[in-house]
Amino acid sequence: MSRPGFVTSARLGSWHGCRRRFASYATSNSMDDVLRRLCDAKLLLCVRRPDVSLENLHKAILAAISGGVKAIEVTMDTPNATTIVERLRAETGVLVGTGTVMSENQVNMCEQARAHFVMSPITDTGLIKYCNNKSMLMIPGAMTPTEVHRAYHQAGARAVKVFPFNACGGTKFVAAIQGPFPDIPLLPASGVDFESFKELVQQSNVLAIGVSKQILSLEALRDSDWGSIEREASLWVKQANSAGTPRSQLPDDQNRSLENPAV
Repeated sequence: MSRPGFVTSARLGSWHGCRRRFASYATSNSMDDVLRRLCDAKLLLCVRRPDVSLENLHKAILAAISGGVKAIEVTMDTPNATTIVERLRAETGVLVGTGTVMSENQVNMCEQARAHFVMSPITDTGLIKYCNNKSMLMIPGAMTPTEVHRAYHQAGARAVKVFPFNACGGTKFVAAIQGPFPDIPLLPASGVDFESFKELVQQSNVLAIGVSKQILSLEALRDSDWGSIEREASLWVKQANSAGTPRSQLPDDQNRSLENPAV
């Protein structure tokens, strides 16, 4: 199955890499636009239950954005998660989504908060289809080939989160899963260290990579050290950008007519 805005391997020509497989704005819908922006950002900063005030958390996120972060995920088990999303949508131009989404009610809350996307630690085919019917990008979590297949080919997910990355084989798993599923965009998350990050940004089946405490460290948050957060973010973003030219900067060579996703 191919997705709107996603170029199948038969049509790649000389292009390689997940971040080079998306169609232009002219042929994309809102979910494809979010996918393209995630692909260009490469790094997804996950905000999960930080032990700081709401105002200091906002300052920490803004520091990371100043360091170059272009995509944020706020988990729904974070206090005031939807409030954080609403404020970031109102005050910044970055991509903002939610994580740890496991019910239709949570999807509705995220939609009301104007989240660009939702993510889940599980593969719930009904929830994926529910999001597709609402034109809300859902990136479900998977840690086995069966779950990856079920999420993408059976439920119609546009991308799949490899979760938890460090517990299911790390970079070796992500590389191995490319064999049977070369055209499924993956988003590894949880336990990605800097060395793994450097490998992942070079892998053609990786859409983006989720990191959290690597940038929003407990020490920096506790000390309100926004400068440290900005510098750390800049380091990771620089590494992400070293992977090559983002798809949005490449020439749009053709109009593509692709199948609709399963809903």
